[in-house]
Amino acid sequence: MATSSHRSQEHEELNSGIHRRSSSLELDVLPPRPSADAKGKGRYVDGQETVEEDADDTSDAEVEGLLHKGKVNIEDGTIEPQSTEPRRPKALGGGRSTPAKKWMGRVFGDMSRAQRKLFVREMLVEMLPILLLALVGAIVTGMLLVKLQDWRVFIRIEELFILVPILLNLKGNLEMNLAARFSTSANIGELDLRLTRRSLILGNLALLQVQALIVSLISGLLSFLLGLLSRRGVHHALQHPVYNPNNGGVDESLRGGYFEALLVLCVSMLAASISSGVLGSFMCSLVVLCRRYKVNPDNIATPLASALGDMVTLVILGVLSSIFAKFMGTLVSTAVFVLLLAAVGVNVVITFRNAYVQELLTIGWGPLFLAMAISSGSGLVLEAYVNEYEGFGLFAPVLTAISGAAGSIYVSRISTSLHSSSKEHYLIVALSLFALTCPVLFLFFLFVWATGQAPVTLLFAMGFMVVTCVQVALSLTLAYHMAFILWRMDYDPDVYALPLLSSFLDVSGQLLLVGAFAMGKKAVAAVSGVDSTVVEGGASLMGLS
Repeated sequence: MATSSHRSQEHEELNSGIHRRSSSLELDVLPPRPSADAKGKGRYVDGQETVEEDADDTSDAEVEGLLHKGKVNIEDGTIEPQSTEPRRPKALGGGRSTPAKKWMGRVFGDMSRAQRKLFVREMLVEMLPILLLALVGAIVTGMLLVKLQDWRVFIRIEELFILVPILLNLKGNLEMNLAARFSTSANIGELDLRLTRRSLILGNLALLQVQALIVSLISGLLSFLLGLLSRRGVHHALQHPVYNPNNGGVDESLRGGYFEALLVLCVSMLAASISSGVLGSFMCSLVVLCRRYKVNPDNIATPLASALGDMVTLVILGVLSSIFAKFMGTLVSTAVFVLLLAAVGVNVVITFRNAYVQELLTIGWGPLFLAMAISSGSGLVLEAYVNEYEGFGLFAPVLTAISGAAGSIYVSRISTSLHSSSKEHYLIVALSLFALTCPVLFLFFLFVWATGQAPVTLLFAMGFMVVTCVQVALSLTLAYHMAFILWRMDYDPDVYALPLLSSFLDVSGQLLLVGAFAMGKKAVAAVSGVDSTVVEGGASLMGLS
């Protein structure tokens, strides 16, 4: 204790000496102070250790260095204590700063080399396989969409084809919201307790049924009204009539009437309910397994919910449409519709009694309905161009699904970091997603060309690559700004951001794709003006012979 007090006195004398020196700007006069070697080696006077002042060998250059480094306060002459915080790692590359190093420092921030390696491993091991799996699901969805356009029930009832993008968008939003909410709950530890986990799962599944039935009801009504408004005249109606199963003949009264409306509503609601039950259970189980095996569910749950949701819902929608078309003009659709309305009431009661999801019954509907209105535009675009441009039905769902998967991962990671107050390197995450998503879409294009799924040209290939980069960049930019704007407005990005993002991407992706098809068609016609510009399968991409 005596030694500590004496050293404090020496420290104060040193500070006062430096203060006198700095105030007079006489840097050539150095007051004596103990050197580092003299500490602990002084004489004992009256039981206290003293340090001889003439032991100081500190030079003027060292004091000037302290002044230059900011360790000496010029105004009061005190020496700032050394920080006990760990030093930040050196800038990437070391040495003199260059624009490239500054940019790399901005991207990686204060991440150490080990952290960068761990981050790259997380991106490659977790995200890349999921994006490839989402690509497979989107390809299957696109192929199913191409097949559905030739199904008799979809030809005769145009509203079903308008219903497809609206229902897929809304169902995907619901399942992605569930996946994002559960991922956030897992990352902040809410799913670690068994009782809490069970209540959250049951409550969210009941809530998902309520949301799916209500939004599918409204989407069915909207698609039916849009179908009536987009009728192509009496001639088209006579070419594709609706058959009455009672007498096997053509019944024009069924077209656009009560029975057709009930068929669209029942197919929409029943497909949404079945797929929500299957996919909701799968997503909850997936997030719990990710938590158990220490895998970040933000990187896995939302893109899988989008890809698998579209595929499963489209299969169920096609099968149910064919089944219900056989009972056109009967009361079967009416009875099923009444049962589905009763199911809405039952699930509302179950959700209301669950304290964990009770408040979600009244929030989040606005973005869903706004997304439905926006997605109706993509439905009209799909109906208008799916037959005009060969391969449009294959490219459109893949482009929107993969870009939407990248955006949903970004939103989910941002939301988790905001809820848990943890640090996230937003720029490097966005760049990594861009670097992973664009090659995945290019790989899809090569698959289409190699297998001959659709005719392609070199000009269209170039246009598709540009459209891909623009769409993915737009997805990540919208995801970033939507998440932070909604958070500042006290809205949960897990609930509000994903529906708006996916609906915007549906419209933008299809419009960009229409532009690529149109520009490629016009450019090829201007260059060659012959049919040899179209390439089949593995032939030359140039196609200009």
